[in-house]
Amino acid sequence: MVKRLVTWGKRQNLAQIPQITSYVLDPDERIRASVALVLGKIITGQRLNLEVEEAIKALETLSQDSSSEVRKLAIKSLGRVFSPKIVPTLELALKDVDLEIIEIASEILQNYKRTLPITREEGEKTLPENIAIKEAAQ
Repeated sequence: MVKRLVTWGKRQNLAQIPQITSYVLDPDERIRASVALVLGKIITGQRLNLEVEEAIKALETLSQDSSSEVRKLAIKSLGRVFSPKIVPTLELALKDVDLEIIEIASEILQNYKRTLPITREEGEKTLPENIAIKEAAQ
């Protein structure tokens, strides 16, 4: 099964995401780790659409896995998609018991803070009008 997942990942075909995500709860840790890795490869550089959102949901589930290796791969894979939808999962990963996962999530969040535009709803403040200039113009 791992070989099949790797083959699907090499194809980077978004249409295969539903097949891949069906293994998220597989009892075999190696398969869950492969799912996290393959989903990361497929969603790298992709625009947000239904398939990518499905992959994000699967990676969010894997980020809470009992295996720290699976959680680490899921967080790394989430960092490959540029979407504010992953921020809550990354913030939750900052509370993980594994320091490496905390470091990875922190690094991804720092990169997002440097690159995501701030909208007015998110707290952008406009400067007050300069009354002196306004009065001088009249």
